[in-house]
This record gives sequence, structure tokens and C-alpha cells, in this order.
Amino acid sequence: MRVDGGLRDPNPRWCIRPLRHHWALLYAAVSSFRHITNMNQVDTYAALQDYLARSDRYRVVALKGAWGTGKTHLWWRMAEAMSGADAVPVYCSLFGKNSMDEVKKALLNETLATISDGAATAQNVLGGVFDKVTKVAGTFIKGAEAVGQLTAGVVGQISGAILERAIESRLVVLDDFERRGRDLDVIATLGLVDYLKTRNCRVLFIFNEQRIGEEKDVEAFAQFREKLIDVELQLEISAEEAYDIAAERRDVPYGEQTRSFFVALGVNNIRVASRVLNVVENVFLNNRQLDEVLLKGTLRAVVTLTAVYFQGVPDAPPFEALVQGTRGFGFVFAESMSEEQRRVREFGVQFLGDVDDGFVGLLRRHLTTGAPLHDEFGAYWEQRAEDLQSVAEREQLTTWLRDVWWNPRVPASVLVQTISGVLPKVATRLTINECQGVYDALVEIDAAQAEEFLNAASKRIRESGTANDIESVRLMPSRGTTLSPLLVTAARDRDAQLNPRPSLAAAVEKVGAGNGYSANEAAVITKATAQEFVEVFRAATVDNLHVILRFWERVGEGDLAVALPHVSSAARQLLHAEPESRLARILARVTHNNPNLLSTVGIPASAGRGTAAGA
Repeated sequence: MRVDGGLRDPNPRWCIRPLRHHWALLYAAVSSFRHITNMNQVDTYAALQDYLARSDRYRVVALKGAWGTGKTHLWWRMAEAMSGADAVPVYCSLFGKNSMDEVKKALLNETLATISDGAATAQNVLGGVFDKVTKVAGTFIKGAEAVGQLTAGVVGQISGAILERAIESRLVVLDDFERRGRDLDVIATLGLVDYLKTRNCRVLFIFNEQRIGEEKDVEAFAQFREKLIDVELQLEISAEEAYDIAAERRDVPYGEQTRSFFVALGVNNIRVASRVLNVVENVFLNNRQLDEVLLKGTLRAVVTLTAVYFQGVPDAPPFEALVQGTRGFGFVFAESMSEEQRRVREFGVQFLGDVDDGFVGLLRRHLTTGAPLHDEFGAYWEQRAEDLQSVAEREQLTTWLRDVWWNPRVPASVLVQTISGVLPKVATRLTINECQGVYDALVEIDAAQAEEFLNAASKRIRESGTANDIESVRLMPSRGTTLSPLLVTAARDRDAQLNPRPSLAAAVEKVGAGNGYSANEAAVITKATAQEFVEVFRAATVDNLHVILRFWERVGEGDLAVALPHVSSAARQLLHAEPESRLARILARVTHNNPNLLSTVGIPASAGRGTAAGA
């Protein structure tokens, strides 16, 4: 095939007839009477129905629109509504087709599929072609059996003439022109449209004009479109239409809110809308009865981040920048922000609002990996519900303290009555200091619930106390705080769960290393017996002996001073029980160098010096 003022092809029926004038001039001349309109789904449906009904004038109708605007969806809606008396339209997608032979084969298969339902229809369509077809097969069968014979074993032997006869006067829908294979030529495809016109066919040509292909393809298409296409309909749907089409016949969780968030983004792509609905259904699969407070932020984040991830939001920041932006751009001083950070923050404020980082992390994982994460999302909602319940119950207590406890006109009987409804809930929500405060208040008004509350609070702290609870007990002496022994014991039990006590040997080495020690190490050392220290010293090795000896030098300092009598007693036992041992010699020397030990061990200041010096 060549283009030099005319076309040459061995089979001219599949080509465009010659153009004698420069394509640009011709395009400008005839474009004035091409019909081009921009319409929504409803208007486009009505217009397409009208043009297809006037087949005498409008043989080729083009349906254009961006990807995701529902062009194919609109066509199938129309096909379902067509009268059964009409010949069934022949639909052929050009997606991935790399040659005209592939297109012809697809057209033939689709045509045969539409006429295989009955003998009458088959005979009306094929007419005298039956004789040719059955003779090719080596048999001669009439009626419906002939069609069965045709579709079962003769398809590969059918000539182009049979296709011409079979497809004559039909409505042919050619879809996905912009998605054709790389080797399917634009001019050859338009030649097919021209050929179909010559066979008295009506053609619905569906494509995305913005994605026709390379520049040469665009030029080729522009050169011949006005000759072939009688009317062009430009489909441009709204965000409302895109959502409603995607949500048709779907039970979408929180449909009204989801729709409002989606429409606010201005996304007019049905595929993106469908993706958004898929993610909403997955995230809220088992959580369709959440209240507005629980939904706040999360549903909006699902809609926005999903639409951005699938590149459906015009001028949105990159997905990863937006995800990172939820983690604190709002707390960055505006003057220190880059332009990109400012753009992300402004978009986030408008379309995301306040959203939990943990939820964003789960959503990002779902979008990028496809993992359903049903258990993870379920656990998230449970935790959110618990957190909100805790906030509500704490607010209930705050209200009681403000409106009842601090109200001088409220008698003690009312205090007791009103606190009865609050206590069962708040006992498991308050910090240890708040528990003590409530307990003191209950005792002051002689409330019978005081001890019950204290027991419940202690149980909560023992089972799920926080780091703040444990720290409050540690800071009691320095703050002059007085806590109930039950609360203190519960906090220490919880501390033991979270921070298991080290062995005495490990605690001694930690102190001897001189790089700090925790309250756990101090507690182990101060509670150890003399015999336990003896065992630690006897178990010393070449690797840790030097560290243990430095422990002896520090044992009389600070909060470890209370352990000095036990350490001294251990030294006395070792010195008197095994005076000639290497360990006794070393301990004697260390004792002489530590005045605190020297006075408590009970050996003369001059004793052991020679031995120690020679040790």
C-alpha cells in the first residue's frame, strides 16, 4: 500500500478510494459540515440512537471519548435495548489485532455467532451463500444444520466472498481503535470502514481520539476521517455519571458518603470509580455499621488515595508524596516548606483531612500489593472503636467531676448515685494517678464503691498497665506522691511482666561496667542475700572478673548503698573460708582499696596487704 495521491492494494475493497487534494486543505474544507458535539451519557445515548435510526444518511457514526468515560458501556446498553426484529449487531474489538487478516477472522467469527440461533435467521442473512459453503465442506445440507456444519468445521475454508455476503447490511461496531496492535495500519483500518460502507453496512466506530498513536498515525487519521465518518459524538461524562455507572447494581458500603467524596475529586473515569468502589468494599467488608465518628477521615482517605493511586485525579500530587505528607506536613512551619510540600499539604487539607497514619499504612499496603488484609483492617476497626469508647468514658468522668463533684450544691447522696454509673467503665480507662484521685474522692464521700473501684483499677494496671503507670510508681518518692499499696503492687507486677528482672550476676556486671543501670538491676542487687553474692563471686571467670571487681568499688554509692552489708558479709565468708585462695587474695586487695568495705568486712587495715600486693 502506498499513499501518493491515491492508494494501491491487491484487494481494493479493503482500502480507501483515492484522495486528489492535499489532506490538510480538504480537512479544513469539509470539517464545516461534520457533526461534532460534546455530550454526557444520557444525551449521547439519545443522539446515537437517533443517528443509527437514520441509516440512509449516517452510515458511519464515530463515538469518541477519553478512556474510562463509558463508550463501550453505552454501546452495550443500546444493544440490549435494540428490537429483536433487527439483525443482531456485529461487535469487534480491535484490541491487540496486528493485521487485517486477524480483523477479518474476528468479524467472521462474530458474524457467524450472531446467526447460529436458528435456520430462518441464518437463511435470511446468508441466502444463496449456503450452497457455496456446504459445497466447500463436501456436503449439501439445508437450513439450520448447514449453519451448524459451517461453524463446526468449515470456518477455516471460507473465502472473503462469504464474509462479504454474511455481513451485508449489518450494523458493525468497531471498538478500541486506539488499542489496535502496532502492526495494524491506520489507513488499512479506515479502509475496512470504507469497505463496510460499500457492503451497505452501518458502522459504529468507537475510539479515544487522544490516544490514536504516533504523529504519523494522527496525520493519517486526520487525512481520511472526513471522507468516512458522517457524524462524530464526543462523550464527556461528569464525576457523578462515572460514579453512578460504576456503582450500578453494586451494594456499596456507605454509598452516599463515598459518592460525595468521589465527586468532590472531579474524577470522570468509570474505571477509576470502579477501582475506588472495589477498595471501599474490601476495607469495609465486615464493617458496614460504623458510626460517623469511626468513619471520619478513613472513608475519605480510601476514596482519595485510591483515586490518586490509579492516576484518576487531575493535577494531584504523586501518591507516595501524598502518603508521606499525611505524616506531619501539617506540623511543619510554612516558611520551611518546599513548593511540593506545600502543594501536598494543600491537597491533603482539601481532600484528606485528618487521617490516622496506621490506617494510611494499611491502605497503602493493600493498594500496592493487592493483599486483602481483611484481618488487619478488622483489627484496626476494633482498636478504633475501643479508643473512641475510652475517650467517651473519660469524657463522662470529666463531666462528672466538673458538673457534680465540684458543684458545691450537690449533696453526697447525689455524688454516690451519679458516680455509680460512671465507675464500672472508667476503672479500666484511667491512669494510675487518676485512679488514686477518684479513689480518694470516693473515700471522702464514704461511697461504698470505693474498694470495688480500687480492686478493678488495680486489676487493669496489673494486666495492661502503661509505661506511664509504672513511671508514676518509680517517681513517688521524689514527688511526694502517696499511692494505694494495691496500685503500687499492681504497677510493679506489670513492670515485672514488661521488664523481666535480670539475674544477680547480670545486674552486678551492669553496675560494674559503669554505663548506667536501671531500677530493675538496682532492685535485684538490693534484695540479694550474702549467700547469693558469694555464688556470683565464686562463679567469676577470666572474662568478667575485672567487671565484678569494679562493682565492689561502686557498691557503696547512691541507691546501692543498702546492699553494702550483704556484699561485705559475702566478702567475709570468702576471706575466712578460703583465705589462701586466689579469689580471697584479690578480694582482700579490693577491700583495702575501698574504705566502706574495709570497715564493714571487719579485717585490720594492714591485714592482707603483702598478700594482696603479691597477688
